[in-house]
Amino acid sequence: MSQRGDRSSSAGVQQLLAALEAAGPELVTMDVLICSFGGVGSTQLSNHLNAHGVTTNLLTDADNLRHCPRPPRFASTPAAATAPTTASTVEAPDLTARILTQPAPTSPPDNGGATTGNCTRTYASGNASAPSVAGPASSQSQPQPLHPPQMPLCRPRHVVYLYGDPLAAVASHYRRGHACHQAQKTSGHPARLSAATFPATFEEYVSRGEDLFGLEDHFRGWLTAPADYPVTLVRYERMFDVEVALPLFDMLCGHKLPQQQVRGMAEEFAASKRPRSSQVPADYRSRMYAQLLADMDALPPLHTRDASGAGRAVSS
Repeated sequence: MSQRGDRSSSAGVQQLLAALEAAGPELVTMDVLICSFGGVGSTQLSNHLNAHGVTTNLLTDADNLRHCPRPPRFASTPAAATAPTTASTVEAPDLTARILTQPAPTSPPDNGGATTGNCTRTYASGNASAPSVAGPASSQSQPQPLHPPQMPLCRPRHVVYLYGDPLAAVASHYRRGHACHQAQKTSGHPARLSAATFPATFEEYVSRGEDLFGLEDHFRGWLTAPADYPVTLVRYERMFDVEVALPLFDMLCGHKLPQQQVRGMAEEFAASKRPRSSQVPADYRSRMYAQLLADMDALPPLHTRDASGAGRAVSS
C-alpha cells in the first residue's frame, strides 16, 4: 500500500474511533443481562427479546455471563436511566434474612485448570467479549470462575436471574448431554469436576445426593450477594403467565418499545409456553433440593432485589 493509502486508512480509523467516542457508552449498553443455572428458559426469553430488537448477553456464553454463580461487576453504569415502569411493588416475604444466616461455602474457589473427559479446560480471565444480540442456537463454552471478574463493559439496563425447579433443571442438562460441563460453570469449581467421576445419569446423580451443580449457592448468590445494581428474579414456571410476563416485558422493554408492542410481546410469549421435556420421578423429590425448592416457592414469581439483597415483588 502506498504512503498516501496508509495515511488515508489511518485517517479513516481515527474518524471511526472519534465517532464511537462521541456516541458514548449508549452504543454498547446491552438492554438485558440474563443469567440462570440453565434449564429454565433463558434461551427462549433471550430469543423473544432479540426478535423485538432488545439486546441481551450472548447465548453462546462466550462472554461468561449466562451462568455465572454471582452477580458480575461492571466497569460503569448505563448511559441513560431506565424508563419508569407502570408496575407497582408490594412487600416480598423475608426469605433473604433466613438464607443470609446459612453458612457460606468455606472451600476456596477453583479459578481454572485442566479437567479430563468431555469437561472443558478452563482459565480465569479478567476480560470478556462485548455483548451483542444473541444468535438462534446455544453452544457450551468455558466454565465461569466462582467470583466473576470485573467486566470492562457498561452495566446493562436490566439484570434478570431466571430460576425454577432444580431437579427439573438437572434432568434437562442430562437429557441434553452436557451435565458435567454445565456443572463446571454453575458450581464455581470447574477444576474439581471430571467426566470420569461425574454421575453418568440423572438417576445416579440423585442417588449420590450431592449438589454438584452448586444450585443452592447459585440461587443464594443471586438472591443475596452484594451487587451495585438491582436484580430481578423470575420464576420459570410462572414467567409465561400473562400477569407475570406483562410487567416483566414492560420493565425490560419499556425504554425502547411502545406500550402496545410490549403488551403484544407479553401475550405472544405467554402463548409460547410448552410442557417440560424433562420429567422428574415423584420419589426423587424427597431426596434432593427439597429445601431449595421451598425457598424458591416462598418468593413471588417476579421479585426485584436491591444492591443489598433486600427485595420487593413486582406486580402489574
